[in-house]
Amino acid sequence: KRQAVSYIWDGFRDGKGNFVKVDGKTWKGLRGDERVAKVDLSAGGFNIDFTSGTVSAETIRNGFIALRDVLRITNRSAYPLDVFVSTAIMSNLERYYSDQYASRTILQELTSLTGIASIQEDSQLQGNQILMIPLASGRVAPIVGSAFATVADPRPFYNSDYVWRTWGAMGLMVKTDINDRYSVMYASS
Repeated sequence: KRQAVSYIWDGFRDGKGNFVKVDGKTWKGLRGDERVAKVDLSAGGFNIDFTSGTVSAETIRNGFIALRDVLRITNRSAYPLDVFVSTAIMSNLERYYSDQYASRTILQELTSLTGIASIQEDSQLQGNQILMIPLASGRVAPIVGSAFATVADPRPFYNSDYVWRTWGAMGLMVKTDINDRYSVMYASS
């Protein structure tokens, strides 16, 4: 099951380190696939560190809106976005929006933005990493034969050990439109 999580985030490579191809297509994971929009949060890109406690709440909000608009405006994706952030970002979003009084948190402010369905923490994200994905839209879908199955090996003798095997067959489909516009975005620095 851990390998399935790794497959979703980082793709699947064969023994030689090449991405496996099926019907001429590969899956390089949510972090690296060409069907996922990539945004640079470092100084050469958006230049914002969502993990920093010294960045103002207004700057975080404006940066978050700019990220959302990469999908909503640039890529014309009208689907509600589920946002996954690292633990460090989630911790920073729990600060009060205002330093002057006990206001709502930055997280509450961001969740109220148009087009944001939810903001959740994901343990696979580290540091300044964000994934925006429209889960309810059908733009991302599992391709599953038998998601996971646990099967017992035959026991040839009465005192043979019980041996259980767990296996799975799955794929992940991330759709782009006819003009190669994205519906999923991964941002990191």
